[in-house]
Amino acid sequence: MRELIETRENGTRIYIEHDDSCDSPYDNGDYMYMSAVIHHGHGRYDLYESKDDEIPVTATKVREALHRTDYRIVVRWLEVVYGLRVDGDGGSVLFFTRGDAEDLSNDMAIFNAWRDGECGGWIVEDPDEVEVESVWGFYMTDAERDYMLYEARIAADRWTPDPAAAYRRMNEAAKLHPAGDGYPAALEVGGVLVLAYVDQQGTLRVSIDLDTVDSAITSTHETVPMQIAVQGEQVFAAA
Repeated sequence: MRELIETRENGTRIYIEHDDSCDSPYDNGDYMYMSAVIHHGHGRYDLYESKDDEIPVTATKVREALHRTDYRIVVRWLEVVYGLRVDGDGGSVLFFTRGDAEDLSNDMAIFNAWRDGECGGWIVEDPDEVEVESVWGFYMTDAERDYMLYEARIAADRWTPDPAAAYRRMNEAAKLHPAGDGYPAALEVGGVLVLAYVDQQGTLRVSIDLDTVDSAITSTHETVPMQIAVQGEQVFAAA
């Protein structure tokens, strides 16, 4: 699911797109200085070990303690005996980390986002809906979304129009208006109409209509730079 977040002053658009197939935070970057034990009932547990080697108790040991005694007693044991910071839902989910470690709530939010498949990335598109830049692999917590938007705004505001790309798109979008009912054929490029026809005296006439010219090809003097050649020889030029 793609979500339009905002449109910047230069016309770029910032999107956040959800993706439910992100890597485990235990294998990704500097996340998860926290262990987790998740009880599913009937003796089944999921164990997640912190990357922090200084935590004195393993998730396996905590699971064994939960087999033997009450959840609340295990929590107090971790807090009092080992000085750990502990959180959870009071019964089936238990998170723990060192008391002096980074904020536990941030790792908990990342862990829950990963388990719920709430992952994704940001995309910046130019005014023509062409992708400018994108980054993936975020977990959709409030803190992560704030950081995603911060990064995306930098990328969006860094974008500047590429004149060559704009001119190339004009050429690729050129179209022919066939003759009919007394009016001549015309080629349209960049909003300019080039009409070519033979008059009643047998003279080839070429007429250029600039009323709807695209502003991207007008000069700073609000004129249209132009070169006209016949048989490869330039017969007219204007800046």
